[in-house]
Amino acid sequence: MGDRVNFAGPKMVHMAVNQAQVAAANVAAEIAGHDPITHYDHDMMLVLDVADGDCIYFHKDIWLDDPSSVRHRRFWSWAKRVHRNYEQATHA
Repeated sequence: MGDRVNFAGPKMVHMAVNQAQVAAANVAAEIAGHDPITHYDHDMMLVLDVADGDCIYFHKDIWLDDPSSVRHRRFWSWAKRVHRNYEQATHA
């Protein structure tokens, strides 16, 4: 279900997974006769690989007018690999 909605904004795998989890929980709640139990927070997170193993991390909540967060360190390269391995293990 995730990422298949008529929804403005970028379409990315982690967003689709989050959207599907929210949709499934709310459909189950509706079937049980309850109001929706969760809400989807639309945010964009990117880790861009740059030279020599360095990375740039970018985060922006699409709904808010707050400034985006940008960080630059090798840590984000490691975090990206850990996250990718987790996603592959849990959604493969």
